[in-house]
Amino acid sequence: MKSKKKRTIIISSIIAAVFIVPLTVYAIVYYSSRTNSFAPGSVDIEVHEGDGDGDEGADVTKTYTWSPAETEGNFSADKLVQIKDTRTDPNETLRVCFVPMWYDRDEKICVSTFNFGIPEWNEENGTLTYRDIDRTITLNLADGWMSDGWRYQPTDGVFYYKGSINSSGMTAQLLESVELNGKAYELTEDCDLRLDVLADAIQSSGNADSRRDWNTP
Repeated sequence: MKSKKKRTIIISSIIAAVFIVPLTVYAIVYYSSRTNSFAPGSVDIEVHEGDGDGDEGADVTKTYTWSPAETEGNFSADKLVQIKDTRTDPNETLRVCFVPMWYDRDEKICVSTFNFGIPEWNEENGTLTYRDIDRTITLNLADGWMSDGWRYQPTDGVFYYKGSINSSGMTAQLLESVELNGKAYELTEDCDLRLDVLADAIQSSGNADSRRDWNTP
């Protein structure tokens, strides 16, 4: 009886060795040969407003001074946006996303003030327009923004930059101003419009742009 048990143990050990050892070797080779195909970009990026010399810093939450716009009944405010980019990796792509929101005087979000959905993209005029019934908020891009290296991707609502960087480390200007129609301007009586600018860099290869979606929770 003991002989049979001993023989069974020996046979089981041989079987285990035959199956487990190759799997162990495979696992070691597999994990040692794997490489990370996706890596986040550098954080050497700053949002700048104004004339782009960097004196304004990252002032992305300022209170706007509204003035009558060229379109009768509308009001506009300057929002001169450039990105300071000191990255050295040519395999990364800079991207920018605009996030508009209304805040009350206590810095709390004005609930149900404006229903922000997907903006309407007008490539010919270089505008992004948010609509809520009869109210509109329009972002006017800088003249020649596309020829200077920016491109807009409507599927994710993000701007990508592959243009040159000037001697100050600045990209070409992207945004020029923000414009409200009369109905949207009425909201400024109780709330302030804030347009935050999100900017980062992502790896250009390996479908990184589709895997780092700002719109995915």
